[in-house]
Amino acid sequence: MPLPTEKSNEQKHLLPVGKEPMIFHLIKQLVSTGISDILVVTSTNHMGKIVKVLGGGSDFGCKFTSAETGLEIKVPVRNGTKGDFPIVSGE
Repeated sequence: MPLPTEKSNEQKHLLPVGKEPMIFHLIKQLVSTGISDILVVTSTNHMGKIVKVLGGGSDFGCKFTSAETGLEIKVPVRNGTKGDFPIVSGE
């Protein structure tokens, strides 16, 4: 499979690394540290494909919330959220 170019419509995080998409490895690592609520932020162009591949998170033992971004990122904070949270870039 050829690697996507910057102008292609292919989502880099869905490229296989071993037998699974690259993003699966990151999610499994986050879940293994006890993180169970993950916000996935991606562009409008890629949101549908990401959500379709990831599902709701139950296959990973977590819950996904999705947010689309353009030029700015708005991180939704739920009522009652306390403490620090990690931000992980896929780039």
